[in-house]
Amino acid sequence: MRWFPIALAALVYAHSGPGDARAGQPVGHGLVHDTAVLSEGRNYPAATAVDGLAMFAGGGLGGGGQFSDVVDIYDVHANSWSVSHLSEARSIISATSVGNEAIFVGGYYPPRDTIDVYNKETNQWTAGNLSEARYGTAATTVGHEALFAGGWDFGETDAVDIYDAETSAWSTTTLSSPRSWLAATSLGTKAYFAGGRNPNLSTSSVVDVYDAETHTWSTATLSQPRWHFAATTVGTKCLFAGGYVTNSGSPSDVVDIYDNATDTWSTARLSEARANLAATTVGSYAIFAGGTNGTTTTDTVDIYDAATDTWFTTTLSAPRSKLAATTVGDHAFFAGGNGFSNVVDIFFIPEPSTLVLLLIGALGLLAHAWRRRRRR
Repeated sequence: MRWFPIALAALVYAHSGPGDARAGQPVGHGLVHDTAVLSEGRNYPAATAVDGLAMFAGGGLGGGGQFSDVVDIYDVHANSWSVSHLSEARSIISATSVGNEAIFVGGYYPPRDTIDVYNKETNQWTAGNLSEARYGTAATTVGHEALFAGGWDFGETDAVDIYDAETSAWSTTTLSSPRSWLAATSLGTKAYFAGGRNPNLSTSSVVDVYDAETHTWSTATLSQPRWHFAATTVGTKCLFAGGYVTNSGSPSDVVDIYDNATDTWSTARLSEARANLAATTVGSYAIFAGGTNGTTTTDTVDIYDAATDTWFTTTLSAPRSKLAATTVGDHAFFAGGNGFSNVVDIFFIPEPSTLVLLLIGALGLLAHAWRRRRRR
């Protein structure tokens, strides 16, 4: 029976073949890491999730203005990949989901006003137009409203387009100031649009806060102005991490943290200063992956565990920035990136039965290696 632990380990790690989001290698702290591939490599794709589907749309294919209209879709329930298409090829799209709809807006280049909406219930796509063409827009959802704020249309804009899923109606409002390359996330009844680049090419520290209950706006302030950074929410906290401090560069390691439970702001630090990183949350883990430190691309992954109020690090399968992130169930996906990558890194929380198999398989491999060493 000496073969059994080895066979079991092989079964756990490779039972469904490459790209199966239910296989993988433990990275500690209750997370497992695996990889998959997109149907085509690209940078600056958009990502969102709707009703068990992770969707990765558009992106840049190379020099000379080559863009993608491909939407790679992973179905977490069926454990399968499929492909769909946007109404037009473009890059630097903004995306979020509300209700049973995934919404992809704007893009590059020139600035686009295109809206593509996928309805999971009908499995149909529809198209529309933003109030203003732009890219570098921040997107998030609060309640039954999807918001798309700021961006660049041959100059920074303060435009905010709002889609109400209950009425299927669009409306517009404005930020407190025009800016592009903001970071956005939501918590409770509020949506947060932080930082960005101003029209004079300075960097903003403003946080515009939209309250979906009262339909009113207020402002807060980051500890440090920056753009091209990442935001996500875990537990009672919104986290805004990394980014460029100045228009010409200077990446930051600062993480601004707003705690809704105490209505207070605090700061933490990434393990490495960087911009053009991606963020999403799975379970109690807020994950910040990849980016550039100004000269080189990194594979660093910083993870904040809200359950223990601690930080730890791991790595992507390869260094990359300009990637997209989203979460479906207990799977966090980081897709594409510079170099026109087709890699998808997946961090997930295994089911208890899978975790036991992973542990038994790993122990079996260690025991087998120890016996081989003793026989020498």
